[in-house]
Amino acid sequence: MRLQVFATAVALSMVSAIAAQRPEADATTTGKRRAVSHPVANVCQRQLFPVGFFTIPEILGELTQVYTNCFAPPACTNPSDLEVIQIDGYTNYADWLWTGFSTTMFNVFQQDALISDAIDRSGPFTPIGKVPIAINFYRDIITGSSAVVYVMYFKVTFASCPQAQKGMTWIHSTSNSQVGTITVGCSGCNPYQGDTPCSQQMPLLCIYKPTPAFPPPVNLNNTDLYNLWAGGVVATAQPVAGNAFVNIAAANAYCAAQFGTGWRVAEFHDGWGWNFQAYGGTVSAPAVPSTRFWVNINDQSAGNCWSQ
Repeated sequence: MRLQVFATAVALSMVSAIAAQRPEADATTTGKRRAVSHPVANVCQRQLFPVGFFTIPEILGELTQVYTNCFAPPACTNPSDLEVIQIDGYTNYADWLWTGFSTTMFNVFQQDALISDAIDRSGPFTPIGKVPIAINFYRDIITGSSAVVYVMYFKVTFASCPQAQKGMTWIHSTSNSQVGTITVGCSGCNPYQGDTPCSQQMPLLCIYKPTPAFPPPVNLNNTDLYNLWAGGVVATAQPVAGNAFVNIAAANAYCAAQFGTGWRVAEFHDGWGWNFQAYGGTVSAPAVPSTRFWVNINDQSAGNCWSQ
């Protein structure tokens, strides 16, 4: 589209006003914007030399290519309810992604800044329940009596994506060498919706609680409701994907196969809740905090990788 309604002076003044402000803002906020964007892929192809509108590939194609190759989109095997939103400056000049002369050249840093700017600008427009799965870049031309000025805008495609199932994980937080016990518990865990993708391989926290339960050791502080004595001994089984178990019975059988009859998966409420004390040890011990491990919760179905 060629817009003939702007005089050269207007176009140039707009370029000066916008271009003078935007590069500095882009450069200083790139890291922050990426922190909330798709994870950056380990390997991606980009031009290491300056790229301009009249080079091959043009800057628009290069930007779209870099975004596609370098920013890993979420796993949407069957995207539904696709929605495309165009973000431009037709009603407000400040909303153009970039404005400048057609001879402008872009280096890698400037391209990254433009992509980060587009990611940042798309955030407020993200429909509820959807995530961005693609960004495509476009240009328009503003002509005056002598100058050729380009403006850049973009379109974002959103989709509903299935969320990866997650399960709850705990850590071995402290060891008490005086009484020979340890504390395991929640540290950044989510017992309601899980905190770790079930496809990850992690140790499974197992517990053995005899009947009657082991009494608490002498001098053990057992007054904290959120860190009570569990009356058993714990250990971590070999790493396994949380979704390897159809139900809790299968997970319990895994513990029994590792440690013997009577062992089962440790449960959120083996103390009172959130943490508990027990005999035994876990992966990475005596280093604490340990790496994370799977734990069961019996009253929050969405917090487990397996059914109850």
